[in-house]
Amino acid sequence: MRTRLDGRHTSVDAGRVVDRYEDLSVLPFESMATGVEPDFGRSRTEPLFAVCTHGKKDACCAELGRPVVSALNAAQIADVWECSHIGGDRFAANMIAWPAAVYFSRLDGNSAIDAAEKYQAGELELLHLRGRAALSQAAQAAEHAVRRVTGIVATDALESVAESVDGEHTTVDLRLEARDFRVVVRPGSPGQPFRHDCGSGGTVEWNGWIVEHLHEQSH
Repeated sequence: MRTRLDGRHTSVDAGRVVDRYEDLSVLPFESMATGVEPDFGRSRTEPLFAVCTHGKKDACCAELGRPVVSALNAAQIADVWECSHIGGDRFAANMIAWPAAVYFSRLDGNSAIDAAEKYQAGELELLHLRGRAALSQAAQAAEHAVRRVTGIVATDALESVAESVDGEHTTVDLRLEARDFRVVVRPGSPGQPFRHDCGSGGTVEWNGWIVEHLHEQSH
């Protein structure tokens, strides 16, 4: 099922069609999150890109997101949809690439096209890669750090992730392309609060992650 921006809907298969947004509340999202296949719809393997254009949450998401949607549509290289808030206003424009559920941020039209083309070719554009939705923030930081150091860009290179927490430090063990890495990260100090220049929203507070240790483990 696809819900269009004008509120109407279309069916992409012989699955369930809903007439109202309220009907979405009864869909079995909790069981789906545990891996249980729903009794409607179909599994999708072809790429789909969702760009946040939620201007009510932060005007920058609309002002910066909509040109990205327009550029991708004009390039006719991707199935692209506008979506509501996906977090990280300060990273606008934000885009999620499905089905891998990886985030790209601080995009404009050209960089979005580049990211989409590489994703369709099975690669991640590291300059604008923000993280993988299935992972914790610590693991996202660790994966990104390993990819930057090694130059591994294959989307499906990540084979396993394990985490252990000791105080403020998180040790992340990752396997990418049959290579094992250990990364120790910790939250950074809060950055200087700032305000977006798109005319809405309050002061944004943020902090990043610091990579304290990264090495490849021998077998």
